[in-house]
Amino acid sequence: MSKYTASDRERLIKLVIEGKTYREIAKETGIPESTISHTAARYGHRRYGIANCESVAALAMEGLSRSEIAARLEVSTETVRRVARENGIEVKTNVEMARIPDSHLDLVRSALCGGMSQMEVGRVYGVCQTTVSMYLKKRGVKAWGREQYHKINERHGTRYF
Repeated sequence: MSKYTASDRERLIKLVIEGKTYREIAKETGIPESTISHTAARYGHRRYGIANCESVAALAMEGLSRSEIAARLEVSTETVRRVARENGIEVKTNVEMARIPDSHLDLVRSALCGGMSQMEVGRVYGVCQTTVSMYLKKRGVKAWGREQYHKINERHGTRYF
């Protein structure tokens, strides 16, 4: 026999539908998150609730990335990805939102040929080395190590390749 009454379950479902996170509901009701999760799933309510679909859409329109939306809603990035995919919402990843403008490709190439590492270029733009690498890859630039840029620079006598 369940320790929680039908009115407790109804209250939990109502809070899930309102879009509250399991953590918020647990704090408010004193019921463990796992119980809330199980109850919501048992009664056919998705983990993220209806209101979170609207929240994901609103935050995506503000220009937030998937991980920023997840942090704001206190859900996983996988949940944000699933909500977005199931509802046709376009949400960009951190790499897609790299703060390196397309117009700076020549500057990035020049910096790399001039001896800067991808990590150093990333520091200039406030992004990580992986973001620089993905930025180059998406623009058809093969990302090499620092030594290869120097070899190309010496071979062609130019700062660009």
